[in-house]
Amino acid sequence: MPTRSGALRLIPLSAALIVALSSGTFTPPASAQAASSPVTRAQVRVETAEFLRTHQWNEADGRWLPEDPPAGEPAPLRAEAREKLHQFLRENRWDDRRARFVPIKPQRRLSTLTRDQVRAETQAFLQNHHWDDVSGGWVLDEPARRKK
Repeated sequence: MPTRSGALRLIPLSAALIVALSSGTFTPPASAQAASSPVTRAQVRVETAEFLRTHQWNEADGRWLPEDPPAGEPAPLRAEAREKLHQFLRENRWDDRRARFVPIKPQRRLSTLTRDQVRAETQAFLQNHHWDDVSGGWVLDEPARRKK
């Protein structure tokens, strides 16, 4: 037998369920298989094998990703990927104190610029970039396409 406080918690839930059933807004969950077209085990096995052949589990994202590159984007060649890696390693070094890569070329010190120079550079940057909430960073704007 539920305690008095437990019974009091069930009253609002019961009332909400009664109202939903009487108003027709409550729909019971649909069954996993439709009665008119049952799926056989063989069909499920074929679909599973096809999915596993075309997708790969990505541990970092915690989801399945297609193995094929997106349409229109050719997969980078191994030599291109290696060149990008070597370019990155030429421009950056690992810093043990910060536990991340840092640029080898020293950063520009904005404190040496005048207020007018900083303002001009900021305006030029904002004309060519916009903040992207999805990526969480500044993105270079595409140049306006000319109408023919």
